[in-house]
Amino acid sequence: MHRRFFAATLIVFIASLLFAHHSLATKDSLKTVVSIIVKSVPDSVIESRLDLTSSDMVQAFKKGRYEEGASSAAPTDTFIILRTTPEKHFRYEASGTLWDEELGKRFVLPAKAAEAMRSYAAVLRGRHYGKLIAWNNAQHVFPRKSIFSITDMVTGLTFRVQRRAGSAHADVQPITKKDTAIMKQIYSDGWSWKRKAVWVHSGNEWVAASMNGMPHGGDGIPDNDFSGHFCVHFLDSTTHRSDHPDLAHQLMIHKSAGELRSYMAAASPRILAESFIEGLDHQDMHIIDLTSEGVSRETRDLVLQEMKDLSSIQVHKEQQSRKKALTKNDTAPEALNADIRLMVTLQKKGLQKQNRAFLFTFRRETIQSPWQMSDIKLDDLKKPKTKADEKVKSKKRAR
Repeated sequence: MHRRFFAATLIVFIASLLFAHHSLATKDSLKTVVSIIVKSVPDSVIESRLDLTSSDMVQAFKKGRYEEGASSAAPTDTFIILRTTPEKHFRYEASGTLWDEELGKRFVLPAKAAEAMRSYAAVLRGRHYGKLIAWNNAQHVFPRKSIFSITDMVTGLTFRVQRRAGSAHADVQPITKKDTAIMKQIYSDGWSWKRKAVWVHSGNEWVAASMNGMPHGGDGIPDNDFSGHFCVHFLDSTTHRSDHPDLAHQLMIHKSAGELRSYMAAASPRILAESFIEGLDHQDMHIIDLTSEGVSRETRDLVLQEMKDLSSIQVHKEQQSRKKALTKNDTAPEALNADIRLMVTLQKKGLQKQNRAFLFTFRRETIQSPWQMSDIKLDDLKKPKTKADEKVKSKKRAR
């Protein structure tokens, strides 16, 4: 069972400090009345939960008030359940307010309870996610020949591996056929270069990481149904072919650390634009939502509809900012507006590859403010031909 399920003792201690007038527990107050739940993504089977029995928190919900207003479009990983009859379910948003999905209204707790709730959520999130450890340190935590476990952040599936090699990242292999079968299940029974957010752990050390799912290169463990090795990346690790971190891996690493929003807040317009493309390529709505928060829902939905049935999408290599440090700001320091044009090659199911151009518009309030995407446009190219059309055309040329 996930070790982050057991955050209650620490948080309840914090609660006793935050509530100066915390009353002694009675028989009624021992019943679970408020649950805080952290889930990395909505479809994750792993969750961390804290059940509160404080009568002070019950009273705080009674004193809370509803307000008109829109829900934040940003994704959240924290949810609150008030276990009354009937139950009330809330989204816990980054602003610290609760959103009632059923009524379509904000729910505001009294200031003292709101501060306590922020502390509960922060500690629970800290226990739920993996620790960000730079590769220089991670390679010593998980040295060569060491055996450790990898847990997929969405499915919760865990398998064992051994680090066999790798100087810029960890080259690892599943230990047994069973471990390989579990890994393949994580990748929907097929192998893929797509990155996945994972936790790497041995004992009590749970570390944020990213893996790909493609057997390649040298082998070293016989009879494990895995021909070769696969790569596991940590903060600031690099691929074999580059001196700089791979953007997709770094996105997944920050996701598994619960720090993706902070990563986006520090990113340049080009990195945000490329991150949006990576979100499309990995079919990761969490990344797509975070990178396009400032874009109107209608515009974003049109782009997503255009990208329907996408098999792959890649930024043209000559445009990739991965050749630079990912934190490098490629926009004038004093600029408040930026336009980024990215040429991509994409492939949809049943269609030939095609080149498209994305034009992203970015804004920020001040030079200290984070950049925010405000618009996305696609060029108008001819409708791509199907593979069947190409075969017909080839037959005509042959005649």
